[in-house]
Amino acid sequence: MKVLYKWLREFVDTDLSAEEIAEGLTMAGMEVAAVQRVGCPSTDVKVGLIKEIRPHSDSNLRNLIVCRVHVGDGDLQIVTGDLSLKVGDLAAVALPGAELPKKKRIEVVDFKGELSQGMLCALTEILLGEPHRENEGVFVLGTSPAVRPGMDLAELLGWDDYLLELELTPNYVHCLSLVGVAMEVASIGGEDLTPLGEKLWYTWRPYAENGGRSFRRGHTDKWRAEDAEKGKDAEEINKGAGEVKVVIENPHLCGRYSARVIDGIKTVPSDPLVQWRLVMVDQRPINNIVDATNYAMIETGQPMHAFDYDLIRDNTIVVRTARRGESIETLDGVKRDLDEEMLVISDGRNGDRAVAIAGVMGGSDTEISASTTAVLLESAFFAPESVGATSRKLGLKSEASMRFEKGVDPLGTIRAIERFEEVLRRTGGYAAASALVDECPVSFKPAVIDISPSYINRLLGTRLSPLNIKRCLCGLGFEVKEKGKRGEDVGSEDEGPAVAGLTFEVLVPTRRVDVKREVDLVEEVGRAAGLDRIPATLPVGCITVGE
Repeated sequence: MKVLYKWLREFVDTDLSAEEIAEGLTMAGMEVAAVQRVGCPSTDVKVGLIKEIRPHSDSNLRNLIVCRVHVGDGDLQIVTGDLSLKVGDLAAVALPGAELPKKKRIEVVDFKGELSQGMLCALTEILLGEPHRENEGVFVLGTSPAVRPGMDLAELLGWDDYLLELELTPNYVHCLSLVGVAMEVASIGGEDLTPLGEKLWYTWRPYAENGGRSFRRGHTDKWRAEDAEKGKDAEEINKGAGEVKVVIENPHLCGRYSARVIDGIKTVPSDPLVQWRLVMVDQRPINNIVDATNYAMIETGQPMHAFDYDLIRDNTIVVRTARRGESIETLDGVKRDLDEEMLVISDGRNGDRAVAIAGVMGGSDTEISASTTAVLLESAFFAPESVGATSRKLGLKSEASMRFEKGVDPLGTIRAIERFEEVLRRTGGYAAASALVDECPVSFKPAVIDISPSYINRLLGTRLSPLNIKRCLCGLGFEVKEKGKRGEDVGSEDEGPAVAGLTFEVLVPTRRVDVKREVDLVEEVGRAAGLDRIPATLPVGCITVGE
């Protein structure tokens, strides 16, 4: 898992440096392989002011224009094929000698009789060193007194950060999200999550607010702000969504499927910071819609998929297992044969056509394109063993399958959709969104584990006070209630005697799929208290003396 320091700080209110966070995570038992400073993948890319535009001198080359561009310390003549540029535009310019990714070096060249002293660049060329994408032209910055010709583009756009590379073991599944890492950092420094961090972490709180009822259709997440303010519950929300119908034929393989139709979208490149952050964490920017799903996935840990809504038959989604002889062409252009144990997303009243391999990859039939104007967004909970088996059979790994296979938060599907919408608004947003459809045929509720401080100390070999143990667990996002003996006996010091009869009732966040037993909580306390505080002891056991 790659984590950008500034991005992480949007979820946790901390003054710790990147190096201090790396040291703290290491002391808490998480391996941080490297910390490095990262910036623009290209060198010598500046802001240029277009002062003059004229046609190419060769009348046969009507698809080219010649621009005079001011770059702060002089003017350059540059030939480009972006005919949408205007005099006065502030654009990205790679100077002669600049190096773009994939070892692409910019030189002064002769373009059919016109000298080109640099390159007017699209973001794809700057970030990936590849030709610009469909509907993408030269990157033009908005006019502002703060933007001046000759300024370094990376510095202006905030493309400067520290990258932490985490080596995650199976007990750190929650750290496959920025909000999960943020909770670990909050525990290290005794700090708080930001409002955004709290919103994305505490997905189970509506469960408590519902009087302990499990989450089923009609008792789903009430935190969607505009509906909560109007006093609507999930049943009302579902009734208002006429744009799509969802049928789940295999509840044991798909326990929850949340969806929303978003209309009036224009497919354009994402915000520059969004694109840069995705590149830094090994995600390839595609367009504002696909990028928003990946961006929100990295933040929340919840994979999502966007279908072109106009290509979905009968406005109906059917979640079912594949039929005999069925195949699908996935987004990578490969035709894949399916077997009857694989879960697929299909469309049409009878679910006749598979449009995605559940939790693994979407299909090309409903792929987002430049002509897409409406999106059906999927955010679901698929059984980890089903996704893992399908991924292995097909030899197809993806960021989504990796997360589903390890386990995602079943109560986080709606939060992820909301976060997707927030990210999408950065690039012009959309005209309208439907009400939420949330099919949840399986009951989901946070696990509750009873554990005593004396048991924790006995297994760790420590003398942590009950108060300190409670702080450790609460600092990691668990909710703790006291049972049995209470009051001053809980203690106020880091260390103290065990309190007879005191038991903690611990509510486990639903995203912590790795915490199932008392010993798992003991490990969490040991990490939070500091592994260096656990005394070193020799193994003790009984032996039989031979005669």
